[in-house]
Amino acid sequence: ARTLLDDGSGLWVGFSYDKLYRWADGRWQPAHAYGLPDKLPVCTARAADGTLWFGYHDSAVVALRAGKARRYDGADGLDVGVVGRVLDAGGVLLAAGDKGLAMLAGDRFAPVRLADPQALAGITGMLLRADGDLWLNGSRGLVHIPATSWRAFLQAPATTIAAYERFDAVDGYPGIAQFRSGQSSLVETRDGRLWLAGTAGAAWIAPQRLPRNRVAPPVHILAVTAGGRSLDAGAPLNLPAGTQDLQIAYTAPSFTMPERVRFRYRLDGVDDDWRDAGTRRTAYYTRLGPGRYRFVVSAANEDGVWNDTGAAIDLAIAPTFVQSAPFKALCAAALVAAAWLLYRLRLRRATLRLRGLLQERAGERERIARTLHDTLMQSVQALLMLFEHARGRLPQDCPDLPLIDRTLDQARCALREGRDELSALRGAAAPAQDLVGALVPLGHILGEQFGVRFTVQVDGQRRPLCRDAAQEACFIAREALQNAFRHARATMVTLEVAYAADVFELRVRDDGRGITQAPQPGHWGLAGMRERAAAIGGRLDIGPGCATTAAGGTLVALTVPANQAYERPARQPWWRRLARNVPAGQP
Repeated sequence: ARTLLDDGSGLWVGFSYDKLYRWADGRWQPAHAYGLPDKLPVCTARAADGTLWFGYHDSAVVALRAGKARRYDGADGLDVGVVGRVLDAGGVLLAAGDKGLAMLAGDRFAPVRLADPQALAGITGMLLRADGDLWLNGSRGLVHIPATSWRAFLQAPATTIAAYERFDAVDGYPGIAQFRSGQSSLVETRDGRLWLAGTAGAAWIAPQRLPRNRVAPPVHILAVTAGGRSLDAGAPLNLPAGTQDLQIAYTAPSFTMPERVRFRYRLDGVDDDWRDAGTRRTAYYTRLGPGRYRFVVSAANEDGVWNDTGAAIDLAIAPTFVQSAPFKALCAAALVAAAWLLYRLRLRRATLRLRGLLQERAGERERIARTLHDTLMQSVQALLMLFEHARGRLPQDCPDLPLIDRTLDQARCALREGRDELSALRGAAAPAQDLVGALVPLGHILGEQFGVRFTVQVDGQRRPLCRDAAQEACFIAREALQNAFRHARATMVTLEVAYAADVFELRVRDDGRGITQAPQPGHWGLAGMRERAAAIGGRLDIGPGCATTAAGGTLVALTVPANQAYERPARQPWWRRLARNVPAGQP
């Protein structure tokens, strides 16, 4: 028989080269009758709650509780290889195999990790002593996890156990842990000794009488190697510019077990935390940059007593020219200059493209201006000459002469406006218009023609308007005046002009029959007025304009922001503005 397990009411027996059976009530029953695999388990165990555990070669265990079997394998987090031992460690089930150790947490297994990942390989013996310490016998030697470390791990199973000790050949361990199916390679006798079976013999250890080294080893930095040169480590070092690779040798003498001395180090300015070096006595750093560093190394003896003071050395690496601040500033300036040149290049290209478009537009405007001058303007001029000739042939006492003279004046005004428009099409600069002076004669002519009273009201100090605003406002006002005189049936039409600091306002008000907001088919006057207002950034409002009439009259109001309406004075150079502000007689 290779396996024997007493479950309290029967005996489980695993026969070599056969299967697992249970003897109860005077007869044998195969394991599969209880839901177990039909094969021989590697190990068996009975937990304190009566659960029976069976470990198998395929990294699986089966729990038998109250006659029901539950299998755990890789899908449940169990990945330890051949399950050699199963242990109920104070209510915590442990499964050990040739690949490591796992713990059942809830309904899944979680790996147990030590700082040395290989320390738990090939475990063939486990026991939990009365003091809570966990002992594990495996292929890397005998591992001791103190009760404090074990309890801390049970509270946080995802962490790594750092506080433990391992006994191997240096301590007199005979070979490696012996493996025999169904048998533990680690037992505890009544006198408190732990006996272990190794491939080279048996040995014992008395945990309660283990010698302890309470003295932390002194730490020394031996040498610093930078760029292939060995430097004295006795004082702060100023390393050559361009140094990138660094080797620092250190040691910690111990008279008990020097081969068990472990080290940790950090380089302030590079490392955020300690680096665990194990027993290695050299630190390596590559691709270091310029700056100041501090190297600190600490050591622990074979019993984990650390020298918290350790040893330290200050290092400084000078920057090369390409690592210096002036070079970085030069690169930043070059980058800014390149960005500026790129911006100027793009601006130049955009300017050339816009200039081409403007030239094309100017050419088209000049063509239209020539066509209008050679056709419409010449025809109007000829008509004006014919009317003047006809007027000269009329007798001086003709009652229609005043009307003909006003008509000729209006025609000459229209001809002047046409010439102004041709000049605008050709891009010729024109002085800012006197808007009131241009509109008042038209109002008086229309008033006399339709027998309607015409008044003018100007508020604020007159300011010159920019050419576009003056022209568009003049067109809007002329259209509004003509509509008021011809269609409103009013008794009075008023032109109101307000030069405010923030806006320019022009209003044409009448006391007539009012106006409908809906556009009339074939009439584009109101639409054109709104388009002209929008072209100069203004707003055109049309509504009732007189509260004394039943119809309410009509008010056409143009409002233009000051920055769009008024002509801006030429900006003088800063030195001229400064000189203007200096009082006379001062240098």
